[in-house]
Amino acid sequence: LSFQCLHFLFSVIHLENDTICPIVQMVVLGYNAAMQKTRNLWAKKMPFYYGWVIVFLAAFSMFATTPGQSDTFAMFLDSFIEEFGWSRTVVSSLFFAATLVSGMTMFLVGRLVDKFGSKKMVIASAVTLGISCFLLSFIVNPVMLFVGIFLGRLSGKGSLDLSASTLAPQWFRKKRALSIMLVGLGGTLGGIIFPILNAWLIETFGWRQAYRYLGAGLWLLFIPIILIFLVNKPEDVGLLPDGAAKVEKEDEAPVDDEISLTQAQALKTPAFWILT
Repeated sequence: LSFQCLHFLFSVIHLENDTICPIVQMVVLGYNAAMQKTRNLWAKKMPFYYGWVIVFLAAFSMFATTPGQSDTFAMFLDSFIEEFGWSRTVVSSLFFAATLVSGMTMFLVGRLVDKFGSKKMVIASAVTLGISCFLLSFIVNPVMLFVGIFLGRLSGKGSLDLSASTLAPQWFRKKRALSIMLVGLGGTLGGIIFPILNAWLIETFGWRQAYRYLGAGLWLLFIPIILIFLVNKPEDVGLLPDGAAKVEKEDEAPVDDEISLTQAQALKTPAFWILT
């Protein structure tokens, strides 16, 4: 993680040194290769299918969306009103507008998940959600409140939720319904725990510090765990969906009877619109 942060820092400040940048790149590539090899060993040596670890991490991700959910915002609503003297109508209208705008961008988020994979999007979403929490802890005007809510809804309710929900179907076929249900329990658990946690944080430390603790938790706890253990799909670590055994002969390979549709094809099916 520290190597990747160092590489990111160098890229942000646009170092022109032709010697340092290749060295950093080599270090990061070596680190990533070592981590990939370690994940392969973990996945294959575990006494149970690594897909269940992914289910836990996806559920953990759903749990981590809660700072961007409506129930968390509701816990801070009275604090905004008391601190700034804004009416409940103004604050609620800002929340509605920010949610609406963030929802209109979700089709872009779906494309990004397809392009970059769930893991990168989960990390990017958690970083953005943490930024939202810290921004909300420093708000002094309605514009900052709108931007903070927008980032929180986009990253928490939107991209992090979507990215986490795509993981289980890639790892399971026979037990797909069960795995998706277990992932959903993470969000349910967040809805139970976070109201209690938020109330305690606000009462003990104040609403601004409470938001900072939520942001710090995302950056210092959630992101490192995801960075180390999350894998997009079983093939990335030499496994198959449902933990099926690999076969040596091509004619003995299991038949993939799943129907795969492009986006354009899916949009033409009644099932897509009914489920939507």
